Amino acid sequence: MAGVQVASGTFIAQNPQTVIRGQLTIGAGCVIHPTATIIADGPIVIGANNTIEELVTIINKGPDTMRIGDGNVFEVGSRIEASSLGNNNVVEPKATVGPGATLQDNCHIGASCTVYSGETLASQTIVYGADNAHRVEPSYVKPSMYDEQLAHLRRALPSFHTALTL
Repeated sequence: MAGVQVASGTFIAQNPQTVIRGQLTIGAGCVIHPTATIIADGPIVIGANNTIEELVTIINKGPDTMRIGDGNVFEVGSRIEASSLGNNNVVEPKATVGPGATLQDNCHIGASCTVYSGETLASQTIVYGADNAHRVEPSYVKPSMYDEQLAHLRRALPSFHTALTL
């Protein structure tokens, strides 16, 4: 896959429905589940130790580089079109981060919630509920269970899936 660079220690599960294409750099230690879609029509740089689960779509349609920091978790069916995500953010199932949005560090986007196009969330912002309410929780840090999950996935996924060879 021309234009795709993957650092050592990253596991991308091979599946006919997995789409990885474009000018894309993926850092070390990431886990990308089967059926994930990453389309870099504009450049995407993904940091280290990110978890990208099934049916997640990460897409950059613009010319500017989308930057995703380290230690983020993108849960099943979430959609990311942001311009920038910092470190240790959690995007729960079916949540959407719209085009041009920015998440700083340690944000948590609840299931089916939306961060709207162009919106910027300060560090430790929590988005929750049917009305996408926001609050800043100064003591919030990504729960350690997500790091434990990533370690487990690094061990377990290769037992059940073949690694995608790029």
